[in-house]
Amino acid sequence: MAATSMSALPIPACGPRRCRSVAAESTWRGCPCRRRPARGRDEGLHVMERHNLNPPGMTFAGMSQGVARGGLIHISGQVSLDQGKVVGIGDAVAQARQCFVNIEEVLRLAGATLDDVVALRCYLVDARHYADYALVKNALFADNPPCGTAVVVKELLSPDFLLEVEAVAQRSL
Repeated sequence: MAATSMSALPIPACGPRRCRSVAAESTWRGCPCRRRPARGRDEGLHVMERHNLNPPGMTFAGMSQGVARGGLIHISGQVSLDQGKVVGIGDAVAQARQCFVNIEEVLRLAGATLDDVVALRCYLVDARHYADYALVKNALFADNPPCGTAVVVKELLSPDFLLEVEAVAQRSL
């Protein structure tokens, strides 16, 4: 019997390697990744709709300010803009506050709050601004801080921006 090449086998939704959930089968027909409900039935299928979150006045450059799917909410990097105007030029504390105001606004559209934030990522143009960012962040998340990362970058989109903050939140379904 000739060996079957990997390229001749059907590729599963879980990737080109053999699905681990299918023991001792030469194809991926039994792979749960490939299972689809019969037409007209949604038994056992959990459909998670994607919701783009764009508060009025915050949409910029054709990207969503946030995306919610299921209970997970990803928030794009927020800078210190309020209605298109830079807030706190040269003041990292004021800029950090505005970033979190913007994050709260996106979370509100998803029915979430800062209490639901599980991760933060801050991009700073100067490491010396971290203390100002941390001051604001620690005041907002004193009891239950999310995990976080701070990265120093060469520059942000505008020279007026000292920092940018991304967030991930998880709310109960």
